Amino acid sequence: MRRLSLVLTLLCVAVFANAQKLRTNTVDKFSGDTVQVSSLENLFVDYSDNKNGIGFDHRFEFVIQRTGNSYTMYADIILPKKMEFDDNSALIFILDNGEKITLKTNVTGKHFKPIGNGFIVENNFSMTAKDIQQFKAHAITDMRLQFIGGHYDKALKGNRQTILQRVCGLF
Repeated sequence: MRRLSLVLTLLCVAVFANAQKLRTNTVDKFSGDTVQVSSLENLFVDYSDNKNGIGFDHRFEFVIQRTGNSYTMYADIILPKKMEFDDNSALIFILDNGEKITLKTNVTGKHFKPIGNGFIVENNFSMTAKDIQQFKAHAITDMRLQFIGGHYDKALKGNRQTILQRVCGLF
């Protein structure tokens, strides 16, 4: 009986420790709009060996914020090269049904900082209610970050394919 209790307790801790949730769920006093902000989630983190030891050099963290009927994905992106964004820059997702969703950047220019093995950029991407509904209904198989002079592609595996689906399910 003790062993069963211990197993159930560990299972509950593991499930709830990784659960996505709303960090903020309030009403703006001035506009009356609902403001909701998801927990910070990692879409991917890749580690590599380098001269300074082991460290991450590819990372994509995000939160989604809803204000009224407007949605924005705020992202911290680390890549081993400097990234600059213009009006053609975007985040493109391929869903498990073959559809593509393109989120346009709201921030343009050079705004990267050196960090660890690469460069970090803080950016945000516009989302629509339709995007949220599509992400709720489908897992992501691949993503592309498109920036001036290049792009970064990432195939998502395992539970990383459904992380955005679970976060969008909060709204």
